[in-house]
Amino acid sequence: MTISVVDYQETSASPMDYDRLTLNSTLADLVTHRFQVPPKTLGGAVAHHLETEPDLPGVIIIDNNMLQGAFSRRKFLEQVGQHYGVAVYFKRPISVMLKVIAPQYLLLPSTCPIHRAAEQALRRPAGEAYEPIVVEYPDQTYRLLDIYILLLAQSHLLALTHQQEQNRRQLVESLQKIGQRLSSSLELPKVLRRILKELRKLVPFERGAVFLQKGEYLELVAERGFAAKAQARNLRIPVQNSNNSVFQRIVKTRRPVLIGDVTLDPDWIQVEWLPVDRSWLGIPLMSREQIIGMISLTREEAHAFTADDISWGEAFASQAAIALVNARLYHQLSQFNDHLEQMVDERTQELNRAYSVLEKLDQTKSDFIHISAHELRTPLTVIKGYTQVLKINPTLKQDDNACEMMDGILTGVDRLHQIVNSMLDVTKIASGSLDVYKEEFLLSDIFSIIQQRYATNLVERQLSLTINNIETLPPLDGDLDLLTKTFEALIVNAIKYTPNGGSITVDGQVISAGDKMFVEVKIQDTGIGIEPKHHDLIFEKFYQTGELALHSSGHTSFKGGGPGLGLAIAKGIIEAHDGLVWVESSGYDEAALPGSCFYMRLPLFPQD
Repeated sequence: MTISVVDYQETSASPMDYDRLTLNSTLADLVTHRFQVPPKTLGGAVAHHLETEPDLPGVIIIDNNMLQGAFSRRKFLEQVGQHYGVAVYFKRPISVMLKVIAPQYLLLPSTCPIHRAAEQALRRPAGEAYEPIVVEYPDQTYRLLDIYILLLAQSHLLALTHQQEQNRRQLVESLQKIGQRLSSSLELPKVLRRILKELRKLVPFERGAVFLQKGEYLELVAERGFAAKAQARNLRIPVQNSNNSVFQRIVKTRRPVLIGDVTLDPDWIQVEWLPVDRSWLGIPLMSREQIIGMISLTREEAHAFTADDISWGEAFASQAAIALVNARLYHQLSQFNDHLEQMVDERTQELNRAYSVLEKLDQTKSDFIHISAHELRTPLTVIKGYTQVLKINPTLKQDDNACEMMDGILTGVDRLHQIVNSMLDVTKIASGSLDVYKEEFLLSDIFSIIQQRYATNLVERQLSLTINNIETLPPLDGDLDLLTKTFEALIVNAIKYTPNGGSITVDGQVISAGDKMFVEVKIQDTGIGIEPKHHDLIFEKFYQTGELALHSSGHTSFKGGGPGLGLAIAKGIIEAHDGLVWVESSGYDEAALPGSCFYMRLPLFPQD
């Protein structure tokens, strides 16, 4: 199959729009069929014709130049092949089958674009999708087009369109590469040689040269394809008061000049030591509307350069001219850059040294946390074990003072265990090795546990903990233990920084952000508040506001001390669940008690 289209590289016109090619413009080289019969034709005659010509896709029924209908080969032979086919259709006019079946067929004008024709054909019901198409021509004639031929034509056009786009993209990318390479080069001769090397990829040529204007001459500063290198270095072309009007045309018009055959141009002066290349293309190098030079390209055969060569060469020359102007300014810029680079290097070295120290300190701190946590675990376990053994000793059970002291030891050991576990959690979060085991759970279960766990502390501090709308929230998919630890840390934080007699309120709702749904939990307290400058810092490990010496040591005491890990762990766990946590507070004031509000946002339908 041959499609009568011309690749855009073979014409000097702009690239062809293949989407506008119609059935009429391409079907001249396609196999179409004009098997037409009048309605009175016997079915047997049509069947015989289809059997003797297996390439026929079907038959068109015409009456007085009017289209009556069309049958595909498949549909016609199916009907004739029925047990009643011979009696009903074979020996009767085809008009009988036309009346009985009333076949559906796709009729398209020959002016329909190929891609539209293919779309409409494939949009038909499944049983009709691969039936032939009836094409109507302006002279009211009709032809059958096999759907497979149409699809092949569409495929060919898509391939040509894709190739055209690839060619255009490659040309644009080549121009971009030229700009990048020229701007990064430091030496003018190197820039010029690179121009000719890259230009050859866009515009084919046998010999190329770059001339720069110096006074009344164009001096050759770079060449490609010249055999006589030594002579080329001394090549100068006068542009003023010269009989060589070819170059004067470029200087005066500031436009490219194309000579299809230099042997026929009376103004052409042939350089003796150069071979006679019949095609010549001269492209000016312009800067601020002034000519600064010229690119000269030649081909051996006549009329070898196309309009595309001129347009791409001119676009290329624009970038080359910019590079040449920049090269003249490079010396001044290089001195400034050297001084600037020296200063930057000095500051970079200082910053690298400082960063290295900080990195070592941070690693040392992380190592210390990790080692300390592991080293503390064993003696704590031993202490707790022996204390529990002592507690069940019959003799000591009778001593109330001893029992009270053992309870105090166990409480302290449990508190240390919490701190050790927090230290280990921090190291896991920092190293990205926190294990998250997801399961479905309700937030109301978490807050029930927390409310029961801290009921005594709330009573001692005369604090109220109100939980609203949590029971109505849908279930979440997450690590129940880790999220319990998270919300517990936030509730404990609210208890710590709310004076006696204050209140803590927990509220929840389902919200949408973009195309995702989230559960948002808000923990509002009536405490001393947080300065805005600390809003991000409080989520850093070991960070604590105020003076450490003034902090009390109680876990839930007002302004009680701690290792400063709770909020850092909470943030790490929330983020491990693809959630967010942040705080809002107008400021710190122990008298006005502006309070703080912590927000946690967890995805309702998290993505694996």
